[in-house]
Formats: sequence, structure tokens, C-alpha cells
Amino acid sequence: MTSDPKPTSDAVFDLGVEWKPIARQARLVWTLGATAIATPCLLFVVVVLSLGSGLAGFCAGLAISGAVLALVRWLVVRRHRSWGYNVSEEELLLRHGLLVRRLTIVPIGRMQFLDIRQGPLDRRLGVANLQLHTAAAASDARVPMLVLDDAAHLRDELIRRGAGRSGGT
Repeated sequence: MTSDPKPTSDAVFDLGVEWKPIARQARLVWTLGATAIATPCLLFVVVVLSLGSGLAGFCAGLAISGAVLALVRWLVVRRHRSWGYNVSEEELLLRHGLLVRRLTIVPIGRMQFLDIRQGPLDRRLGVANLQLHTAAAASDARVPMLVLDDAAHLRDELIRRGAGRSGGT
């Protein structure tokens, strides 16, 4: 008696679609955000080690800070690569996540409205964040950091495909 091979976790997330990436500017925005959070903590570590061990502590603090910032950068690059989206005839497909991978499939017919947002840094970098809203709050989908042309194209595509499908019909 042969047993079926165990499905891998990749099989759950492999839909056979070509995932479109988000903008590379996301790396800069996310790196700046993480660095802004980490810097005060790292400065504290450098000061404490310097006071306790002098020059050797200062050097150790700088080495720790450099390692943490390198880790932050590596995680940001991995986070960026994890994001992808695709629009099929009936659905918006999203995937993302490093430790916890997430696949979101939103029927276009359930779309109520689209929300496009830009903060000051987003405007400067030429990116926008698109949010698709449905009647069920848990099914709202967000595509972050799209180049403006891609955001406009995705908006128009979703509106075109969603026209006349209200209520999923």
C-alpha cells in the first residue's frame, strides 16, 4: 500500500500565478522606519557599554549596533521579496510574510471601494498604498508601496473588473 506524499507548505501557497512585486522604494521606507526605532536603543547600548568598559565597550557597542542594523536591512529585503500581488479575472491575490506567511484572496465582486493613500515620504518617492475594502472588514486587502503607474493601473483594472459585479454576481 503506497501512501500519498505529504503536501509541503509551499503547495498551499503555490497558485501557479506570476506574482507582481511591490516597488523597491519599500526597502528604503521600511529601513528608515526600523532604523528610527532601533537607533535610540542602540545608542543606549553604546553609552552603557562605553561607561562600563571604556573604549573596548564603545567598540563592542558599535559592533553590536552594526550587526543589528545589518540584520534590520536583511529582514527588510526579505520582507520586500515576500510581497506579491496578482489580479485574476475574478480575484485579487496577495501574498506576504516572513515568519507567518499569508495568502489573501479577495473576490473582486465583493469590492465596495478602493482607497489610495500617500504619506509625505511616499509622495517624494513616487509610491502609493492601495487598500481594497469589502463588506467584511476581515477581508480588506492592502497592497503597499506601488509605483504610481502600477497603483493607477491596478486601481483601473480592479474597477473595470468589478463593474457590474456588485454583491459577487
